[in-house]
Amino acid sequence: MKFSEKIKNRIDNDRNYKLIIANDKILSKYYVDTIVNQPSLFDHRLYAGYDTKEAILHLDKNTAIKSSNSWHKIRFFFDDFKNPYLESLSDSLNFCMYFESWKKDKPSTHEWGYHQTAPGFVVEKIIAPMHNCVKLFVFHGRVQYIWIQTYDISEKKLNIVNAAMYDRRYKFIDEKWLDIDNKNIGVPVNIKEMISISEKIGAEWDFIRVDFMYHDDKIYFSELTPYAAGGTNGFSEEFDKIMGEWW
Repeated sequence: MKFSEKIKNRIDNDRNYKLIIANDKILSKYYVDTIVNQPSLFDHRLYAGYDTKEAILHLDKNTAIKSSNSWHKIRFFFDDFKNPYLESLSDSLNFCMYFESWKKDKPSTHEWGYHQTAPGFVVEKIIAPMHNCVKLFVFHGRVQYIWIQTYDISEKKLNIVNAAMYDRRYKFIDEKWLDIDNKNIGVPVNIKEMISISEKIGAEWDFIRVDFMYHDDKIYFSELTPYAAGGTNGFSEEFDKIMGEWW
């Protein structure tokens, strides 16, 4: 069975409670903490919780807010940002109502784990407008692939400008995801640390993807991804099959 097919099978049939924890961007922090106990992974995190007002009060220049129970529901704020909550009553009400609506929206995905989580917010510092996201594919407690995506968020949206795949020995694999460039940029200097953390987290999983943000030789936890790409496949059919064999 191909990797993408196994993801779809997990979405349709697997109801393990760990899928709820992994998909919840608030609970997953505590899950990672209990396994790894490395607070510096969360140095960028300013707030994680369910109170809309508290989340908004943590917004400042060069911060981002994202929904705790969905993906790609995120807003970026840069140097030109003035928090409306601190400016005027009418602006603060509109701003608060906008983010309160996030909590009322149903997750825009059919992935079971997202639908079981309570809606909330995560507020984080933006580590850099251009940075790398290192995504480690862990099968049965062992990292097999390292996928390094370069993000450009300078236009206040997620824009992937490069996506390079490597095996666990850091050998570049010439596989493209859709039409995104895949230049060989090499693995980070502290990739061994990322692998060690990921394999500790993945020890109880048949598959989990552990994502980090990386900039200036420092790593930050991003999220756990049990439903990689929602079961879609942007790689070649052959590579999709090879990945499935590890599972």
